[in-house]
Amino acid sequence: MTTTDDVEAVELVYRPTVADAQEMLRARMRGTPGGRWTTRLLLAVGVVGLLLLAALRFGPEPDEPALIGGLFGLTGASFGLPFLLPRIQGRQLYRVAAPQGEHRAVVDDHGVRWVTDHTQMSTAWQFLPRYVETPGLFVLLTGDRNGLGVACLPKRGVVGPDGVDRLRAVLDRRAARL
Repeated sequence: MTTTDDVEAVELVYRPTVADAQEMLRARMRGTPGGRWTTRLLLAVGVVGLLLLAALRFGPEPDEPALIGGLFGLTGASFGLPFLLPRIQGRQLYRVAAPQGEHRAVVDDHGVRWVTDHTQMSTAWQFLPRYVETPGLFVLLTGDRNGLGVACLPKRGVVGPDGVDRLRAVLDRRAARL
């Protein structure tokens, strides 16, 4: 535990993982209006696709193999994308984060500071005013509808005893829990 300007800080030390990136993106999908809207839209398109497939297959007109194949692909993609997107994007994010090496973060009432082997970044709470807690992460989100800016703080990286509770307390003071 360190203090910065008489404010208790919580330190984290971790290496990013694919699982972290995927969990972060799933939390963003669930925790933002844009993410929930996208998921609902894709699932609705899938349901419509199933209904159209049934109507074409069992309707009075003869089967149209090309149309049925196209609808089958669209329906499968619509149901699969909400689950596949975080996996695909998570791997891409990991390929960007992993070469940075060990990540060190300091979280206090002023914001979050990250330091890696190659970068340093500070972010004030005004830029990350919301967060979602998952079993393994605290996911920080920007204030926009879609949470386009997103960052994660893995619980496994917290340094010191009762660190997760101290980190949650800082987040509860400075950001809105979704």
